[in-house]
Amino acid sequence: MPMATATALSPLERPKPRRLWTYAEMCAEFEETNLPVELWDGEIITPPAPSTSHQTVVARFGGALSKHVESH
Repeated sequence: MPMATATALSPLERPKPRRLWTYAEMCAEFEETNLPVELWDGEIITPPAPSTSHQTVVARFGGALSKHVESH
């Protein structure tokens, strides 16, 4: 099956143009939140929460690092 070109797509199938944000626009239009929100090259990114296994690894690493610092 041949690939459709952008001009052959119906208006409903065409991807919407991506909005690029400035930091000032993001601050003006979004409410303040304690959730992580990042601005990467004009695109607003909301990363997912870390998994339980990730948090476990971070806690173990922090404990090992703390133990090392205290002993040295």
